[in-house]
Amino acid sequence: MTSKILSFVLICCLSITILHAKDRKQVLLISSYNSRFPTFFNQIEGIKSILDTCNTDIDLEFMDYKRFPAQAFIDQFEQNLAFKIQNGASYDIVITTDDAALEFVLARQNELFSKIPIVFCGVNNVDLALAQENNPLVTGVVEAVSMDETIDLMVTLFPLNKTIYVICDRTDAGQADLKRYRERVKTMPAIDSRELDLGQLTFAEFRDSLRKIPAEIPVLLISAYQDSASEIIDFNQSVKMLRSNLRSPIFHMYEHGLGKGIFGGKLISHYNQGQSAALIASRILSGEKPSQISINNESPNKFMFDYNLLSLYRVKESLLPSDSVIINQPASFFETYKQFIPSLIAALISALFFILILSVIIVKKRKMAKLLQLQNEEYIALNNKYKHQNEELHQAIALAETNANRFKHLFENNPVPLWEEDFSELMSYLQQIRDEHGDIETYVQSNPDFLIQCVNRFKIINVNQAAVDMLGYELKEELMQNLPRIFNENSLATLKELIKELLKDNHSFVGNTEYTRKDGQIIPSIIYAFSSFSENKNIVVTIDTTKLRETEKELARRIAELQDSEDRLKILNDELYTAKENAEVANNLKNEFLRNMSHEIRTPMNGIFGFTELLVNEKVTSDEQIGYIEIIRSCSRQLLQTIDSILEISSIRTLNISVNREPVPVNKLLLELQTIFSLKARERNLPILVKTPPNQQQLTLFTDINILSKILGNLLDNALKFTNKGHIEMGYTCSENELTFFVSDTGVGISDKNMSHIFERFAQEEKELSRRFGGLGLGLSISQENAQLLGGTISVESKKHQGSTFYVTIPRTITDKAQNDTNISQSESQSVDVNP
Repeated sequence: MTSKILSFVLICCLSITILHAKDRKQVLLISSYNSRFPTFFNQIEGIKSILDTCNTDIDLEFMDYKRFPAQAFIDQFEQNLAFKIQNGASYDIVITTDDAALEFVLARQNELFSKIPIVFCGVNNVDLALAQENNPLVTGVVEAVSMDETIDLMVTLFPLNKTIYVICDRTDAGQADLKRYRERVKTMPAIDSRELDLGQLTFAEFRDSLRKIPAEIPVLLISAYQDSASEIIDFNQSVKMLRSNLRSPIFHMYEHGLGKGIFGGKLISHYNQGQSAALIASRILSGEKPSQISINNESPNKFMFDYNLLSLYRVKESLLPSDSVIINQPASFFETYKQFIPSLIAALISALFFILILSVIIVKKRKMAKLLQLQNEEYIALNNKYKHQNEELHQAIALAETNANRFKHLFENNPVPLWEEDFSELMSYLQQIRDEHGDIETYVQSNPDFLIQCVNRFKIINVNQAAVDMLGYELKEELMQNLPRIFNENSLATLKELIKELLKDNHSFVGNTEYTRKDGQIIPSIIYAFSSFSENKNIVVTIDTTKLRETEKELARRIAELQDSEDRLKILNDELYTAKENAEVANNLKNEFLRNMSHEIRTPMNGIFGFTELLVNEKVTSDEQIGYIEIIRSCSRQLLQTIDSILEISSIRTLNISVNREPVPVNKLLLELQTIFSLKARERNLPILVKTPPNQQQLTLFTDINILSKILGNLLDNALKFTNKGHIEMGYTCSENELTFFVSDTGVGISDKNMSHIFERFAQEEKELSRRFGGLGLGLSISQENAQLLGGTISVESKKHQGSTFYVTIPRTITDKAQNDTNISQSESQSVDVNP
């Protein structure tokens, strides 16, 4: 019974496995290149990150188009693939990477891939990709390089250079990107663009050309796989060749190569490309049609840079775009090496202590040498008399040997790099020059090769193990054999400075220098040179300042950041101060408005209450009552006008006013306004003149007549209020697109300092005028905002005590077509005079 149950379970499991296998989807992935191409693994990892979760099997085929672009090879690839498909390989979907694979599949869609959905990614030929919107079985992701952003970045990060280089070969993708590059640089006439075309150069000629490019000129790498002799290399070999022969920063538009010699740029992520294509494929495998999925033409590119190369070319991180990604960025110096700082301080103290002991030994040795010489002479002359001094002499020799051994031990085992130098030959040479030419400094000035001759006579006779370790060698003998290789131009320059000190008979020297390690790394150092044992030998102490210089750079960067923060705070403080002043001005205007409003309301109200009281008096005659009623009416109109101004400015501020446009006869409107204000004008003995252009009696303006009347009425009211003698003019001029109304007076005028504030709410020319003529200071503000409601503007020309002219310009819409076609002349205006 048990065996039957087990058999049943096994059969069920086997059936489920077979059914599951039948449900798996078959995916054909065609790569344009091969597995060594730098974009492949990023693309395939992005694709697998999605499809591995979708119950799929992936068959991978390489076209190897970069290395074998010949048609015969493509035909052979087609035959092999056709054989597989004809002999049982059935696919639910085809995914292509890069241009060559997409072009191959599209050319053979009817023969090999009939009715099979196709998803592409990594395609540079945007026109070809977007053309597939009309192909119901094809969709995918475009690979759009960030050419413009990368070129702009090259110019921004290296602004002192007006030259940029571009490197390209004859591959299809390379030529497509080169075409975009040329289109871009055409818009940059200030930039000298130069091209290195591998289609016209062999790799050997290409290397020679690279070496001639100056170190400070940026280079854009588009493609460098194939030369004019059809020799092909892969991307890693290409980057290695560029780094070996080129001193310039290399910009790129793809993320492969970053960290291996590529400086940076706005780079394409092939992993994200693969993921995007796989997500589209999973939707199709789930039942969605390719025609329902739009082609993704936005490439997910990012600004990316190598920190080591930023440091090498001294590019500040603050110049980079804010969303930049920086690889190889180290931790701060203090966090990384804080445990070594006590050791470094101890080493420096040890070195100083050693120098002090060394100086004491030198002094003692000189004194001992003189003492030995004196004792030797005395011993020869007085051998019999001073035999006991022989014992003292032996003791002194033993002490000298002991000191020498101690010095040797300190020299060899000191943690600070030490050098022992012999310049006996150099001193002899200097003495020879003195004997032959006298003044040696004059000789140096007239013989520039003299210092080089001195350097050649300078010898290093010993180094300690710390110096060997600092320069990256294993044995002292190996270092001594490679001494010429550790010196560079800066090292030789420091030796020349040391020789100059010797010429001045100085016995100590401190200077900055550089050494080259075995691995090629440059080590900045400080050297302390002291005379030792004799005047023809030196002991040199070397201190590696690499970490110190990095610390200085970090401190400089932090100081720059603090300075930037200080500048921003200063700007913010200035803005806050300006805002405070504006708030104070607004508050003063508000208070002045409230005082004016109180005055403007209380004055007519007092008149109304006062004369109302007089009306109820039985002794008042009928004629007096009529006069009082007229005064009450006048006060009521004044109060109503004040309230209307407040309500109108409130409506404007809350956008509660609608514009009702209709045909407005312009000349008729002006005559009506003249009639309305003529009574008040007669009271002040002021004529109102209306000026209109000739032949414009039927001119019609399509606008809101009520708003336009308010604007001109406010201007006329102001003109009458502030004019004591002379006259007032009103009229308009017209052009093809607009009408400009004007109201001119010969009144008190406006001062220059108040001209810019005259249209502000509650603003008046002078407080004394406000008390004298009345008003809230809202008239011109209301007129300006009403003009803006009509799409127009208002402006003023004025001189103090000579009068003012206000202009209102309204866009012109004429209903009479014949009138619209009339050529309007700008001759003298007609005048209509209304005598007071």
